[in-house]
Amino acid sequence: SSSTPRKRCSHAVFHRALVGACGSPWLQRFRGVLEDQSIRYRRLRARADTESGIRRDNLREHRELMAAMLARDAAQAEALMRAHLGRTATMAAEAAGLKQ
Repeated sequence: SSSTPRKRCSHAVFHRALVGACGSPWLQRFRGVLEDQSIRYRRLRARADTESGIRRDNLREHRELMAAMLARDAAQAEALMRAHLGRTATMAAEAAGLKQ
């Protein structure tokens, strides 16, 4: 995988900033729990990237999310986030031999 510690940190900071704007301490804590758990699946997702030949463009996905957030387009931001997280879940499940 082309993931580096710097990229992983930037990714976490990005998602933390997205949820940080919500103003809900509960949601912010829950996001932290999900981030901690996602570490368990990072290798599976990287393996899925390699085995499936699918290359994710996280930078593009993040830019689209940021643009929707800055435009205050909640419906678009929600749709993009659902797709972003859904792709990750699907790829991890496929790498683990599970069907989604």
